Amino acid sequence: MSFTIWISVIWQPFVTPVAIGVGAVVMIGLASWACRRAFDAAPVLSVAMLVMRLGLIVALAGLLMGPSARQAALDEAARPQLTIMVDTSASMQTEDMPRGSRIAWLARRWLSAERLAGWREDYDVRLVGFDASPRGLGDGVLQKGGDTIAGGSRSHIMRSVGQVLDQVDGPARGSAVLVLSDGRDTENASVQSAVSRARARGTPVHTAAFGGLSRRLDTALVAVPMQEVLFVDEPGAIHVQIIQAGLSRDAVILHVRGGDEPMDMPVRFDGSMGTTVEVPIQQSTSGLYEYTLSVDPLSGEVEATNNEQRVFVRVTDRRMRVLLVEGEPFWDTKFLAQALRGDPRVELTQISRITADRQQRIVTRGDGSAARLPDDREELSRFDAVILGRGIDRVVDAELAGLLRDYVEESGGSVIFARGRAYDPDTAVGAALAESLGAVEPVVWGSGRWHEPAVGLTAAGRVNPVFALSDGGQSADAIVAGLPRWDGLTRVTGVKPTAIVLARGDATTGDAPAMVTMAYGRGRTAVVLGEGIWRWEILDADHRALRGVFGRWWSNTVRWAVFGGDFAPGRDVTLRPSSRSVRLGDAAMFDVFSRLHVGEVEAMTLSITSPNGEVHQAALRQVDGDIHQRGMFEPRETGVHRVTLTGESEHVLMEDRFTVYQIDVERLQSSANPAVLRLLAEQTGGTFFGPDEAGAFEGALRREQAVRAGPAGLVFLWDRGWVMVVVLVWVGLEWMIRRLGGLL
Repeated sequence: MSFTIWISVIWQPFVTPVAIGVGAVVMIGLASWACRRAFDAAPVLSVAMLVMRLGLIVALAGLLMGPSARQAALDEAARPQLTIMVDTSASMQTEDMPRGSRIAWLARRWLSAERLAGWREDYDVRLVGFDASPRGLGDGVLQKGGDTIAGGSRSHIMRSVGQVLDQVDGPARGSAVLVLSDGRDTENASVQSAVSRARARGTPVHTAAFGGLSRRLDTALVAVPMQEVLFVDEPGAIHVQIIQAGLSRDAVILHVRGGDEPMDMPVRFDGSMGTTVEVPIQQSTSGLYEYTLSVDPLSGEVEATNNEQRVFVRVTDRRMRVLLVEGEPFWDTKFLAQALRGDPRVELTQISRITADRQQRIVTRGDGSAARLPDDREELSRFDAVILGRGIDRVVDAELAGLLRDYVEESGGSVIFARGRAYDPDTAVGAALAESLGAVEPVVWGSGRWHEPAVGLTAAGRVNPVFALSDGGQSADAIVAGLPRWDGLTRVTGVKPTAIVLARGDATTGDAPAMVTMAYGRGRTAVVLGEGIWRWEILDADHRALRGVFGRWWSNTVRWAVFGGDFAPGRDVTLRPSSRSVRLGDAAMFDVFSRLHVGEVEAMTLSITSPNGEVHQAALRQVDGDIHQRGMFEPRETGVHRVTLTGESEHVLMEDRFTVYQIDVERLQSSANPAVLRLLAEQTGGTFFGPDEAGAFEGALRREQAVRAGPAGLVFLWDRGWVMVVVLVWVGLEWMIRRLGGLL
């Protein structure tokens, strides 16, 4: 409904009234002259045209005089939006406010029914609760005190503010956001992202802080295995983080149970509130191993159950089966093959072209039955990874070329291009390979090469297990920088959008990529663009400390390829938990992959057994094609859960375990942090308020509304769509009448 009231007409002429009058007289004279010329031929029609023209001239003269009026009120539809964000994380239950908790004080003093009703008279009020993410909030919950909703285990303040700002109306409606919180952001996120969004939308963010310093006594432990799959006798580690709150212990004893012998490790805090340690593990037989890690609780701790956690590590004795195909043997391939033969975890089949009529076939740690190229998809799928050298179009045929893409996309295999482009696209087989492998290659090929590049790691390469090269604490960057230069880098014209560059050449190569990886379908691919990489293996005395790096690099690359795809080595059906350590409150996800399509494999059932013995069924649904299914389960208690995948005849296809842990950072670190809320308000043009200043916030709202409304403005009376329509129709009718009357 419109409340627009026109008080009086005010004239705002675009030019002087005299000029408008003179112009009107001249146009009237021209219209009269035109009428006189046509009068003898069509007296009635010419007079009608004169009347229409005179009306148009008078109307235009009136518009040029600028008739205006003052607009005394605004449309009701333009009411501004006030979004009130209420922190519902567990720290808001801290009872450090008068007569109760922070959330209860907030509900009574800031969001009472009377206060909300008053705000709704002038604003479109929207209540939003947030902890890990924002969501709608009803008035009724707050009227009950609010304690029932403050249970979130995380408080993502800045992320939630940013998401809410993306949904509020722009500055034209004078919208505002009010954040009611204790300022404890468990992500410790910067305010910059939220500030940028608020400024872009012209929306001030007001904040009010609740609570003070809080002292809770507690120690919490979080443990995650560094490798969820290890080989027999392979060393691994469990990453352990220990957090203390309200305590000042210099050290604790970390108890480790589950290995060959119990282990007690002293862990020092060195004056901090948290520390991390890596616990070494190693097993000599295959199986699923359970490790229990714990620290002793102290009297008075808030929560003792978070002092212990169990993790699971699977140990396998099955070797990684690798097929190496080389059409132009060179030192790079020779030392690559030697490195993999020296790795007891690898079963290597090497097929190399020696001459046009002769091939070299070497099988290491296999039974010799695979000493030939695969004939079909089933035989190719027996290999966990395929490494391609150069000139493979001289070794493989077009049929095998067509299988390689399906091997990656459907069968979850991995292909590693060890020497850049693996084929000559100008040959018949090379063209078939280009067509088959073009989609799975991480790069777009160019021509030529860069000479003697110095290779360096990217940010992604530094954290990728491929470049976990150190056995003595030296950084991967330092190791790579200390190695000899390669002979060259194959030039490429681009990197695929989903590919990740792990290493690049130096500035002399234009930062050209040196090693690139990419996930494709069910599998993975990687390309090494270097030539002369054998130099990393033949090292002089000055590089003695770096000997063995070449072998570790290639072993890591093969392991990344084998265990990074969707399928576990040697299995047609794979059950893959998203993690074997799940935080309480998070959903556990289980992916089931089958090399056969759903219609070709028996129906499967996924069940989860909780620590109390209760069995839950997790429905499997198809995801991304018909060979990938996924089940979800949200655990309700901490402890070890067993997950079982069974077939139609109820026989067990696969079984795994995962542990659910709880570390409530919201309760461990519940001290308020008003400084971050003050900064957020100041940087966005809002105002920071204390817990008792709800009335001051109302005053600020009234002032903003008064400034927004301002004095009554002048509005042109002719600034209406219908005026334009009438003028255009009038002119059009005049033209049509003249044409029909033969006056044109």
